Amino acid sequence: MFDYFPVKIPAPLLLSDDYSSLNSEQKRNFSARMEYVEEIARAGFDSANVGDNFLLDCIDNIEVDALAIISAFSNPETSVTPYVVHSSWTFECSRSEMAKMVVLDAEKLLMARSFGFSMSITEVRDWIQCWARALYLTMKKFVDSVSFTEVIVQLIVADALIALFLTFAAMARLNVELQR
Repeated sequence: MFDYFPVKIPAPLLLSDDYSSLNSEQKRNFSARMEYVEEIARAGFDSANVGDNFLLDCIDNIEVDALAIISAFSNPETSVTPYVVHSSWTFECSRSEMAKMVVLDAEKLLMARSFGFSMSITEVRDWIQCWARALYLTMKKFVDSVSFTEVIVQLIVADALIALFLTFAAMARLNVELQR
């Protein structure tokens, strides 16, 4: 299901004033953050192949990586923070077009009802797979973006999916079905 692809910064972002104004450390950390996002999507796909007793360990590993993505890249002097992307980089975006550029799998997952405390192991595994697919397709669309607005939409959606996983991981802690 998961085909590796190099996470490159798409031309519409490279040519933007926003990206051009970044220092070399910010650019390097931005690229690293994008690669890290792709890695946690891969980890989500890999969780399908672990035994039930190890599923919570997979959730732990993805959670720590998701937290690292959010916190490790939060210094505005050395990184491009999600807040900067969401607040400043959207200035030139066509808001009327943005929602139309969200990957369908991501839209469905972000719009779905919440997960419960009593999801079965199968439901947990299925949710992680849906999440991994949505994140993977979002990152693929990021790489293939043809407009600045499309790039920014994918960045925002990736951040939303990472935040959604953190909520899912917290709920998994309360699920009696998941045991080590």
